[in-house]
Amino acid sequence: MKKCSKLPDYKILIFEENPQRHNIYDLKTPENFTKFKYFRLEKPIKEYLIAQGVKFVCESWANNTKTLHTGLIPLGIDNYYFGDCYEIKNNRKIHSLIIFYFDSDSCKITLFYFNHFNKFSIQLNKQFCFEFIKKREVTTPPVYVQNQNLNYIRFDKANVINSL
Repeated sequence: MKKCSKLPDYKILIFEENPQRHNIYDLKTPENFTKFKYFRLEKPIKEYLIAQGVKFVCESWANNTKTLHTGLIPLGIDNYYFGDCYEIKNNRKIHSLIIFYFDSDSCKITLFYFNHFNKFSIQLNKQFCFEFIKKREVTTPPVYVQNQNLNYIRFDKANVINSL
């Protein structure tokens, strides 16, 4: 069986901690992402999550419906975790893999969101995420700053400026 060398499509999402609501992170960019606009982080309570190595539980809601519920598992690289989420389409669960990067210098969390891509086992997802981070050299993710128009501007490793 031939391995697919094409990297799946993903979005980079920036979330910032809400100063009025502890452990709530609001989407800052891109604004057109519609799967969830914020999430809450908590320590896991359920034994089955702790047994799987979950360090945080991430949840979000829209219109009294839970739109995100995942356990975050450490990748073994400082500040990197992974989880997944699903949506129902045509009566089928469709999973999407998410890599979380916790910026230790600020109250921001960067998500690498792989829409409709998932390896369906914790070990395979962990391996994919680890290889993605190493291959893409995202151990220091891109830096985003706001310009005078309050738009986020991306500075990559080569100091090339790309507007989002």
